[in-house]
Amino acid sequence: MSLAARSLGEVGRIAVKKGLEYAIRQAARSLAKLTILSEELVKTAIRDYQSELEEQDRDSFQKFNKLYEQELEKLRAEK
Repeated sequence: MSLAARSLGEVGRIAVKKGLEYAIRQAARSLAKLTILSEELVKTAIRDYQSELEEQDRDSFQKFNKLYEQELEKLRAEK
């Protein structure tokens, strides 16, 4: 599960860099759904991934992470 979370983070970060709005939203929503299933594992994977990013990649990941947090809040509100 942590590999899936890291992969979705990577997809989201790259999608932000390339301006691929649909891919950004899909990755954020998928990561949010994964978080609902196993929050501790996913949050740890995200923190680990973020700590390994190069300086030039942190801004795009932060933008993705903000959208992911919004999607997570939406999912929690739906339940």
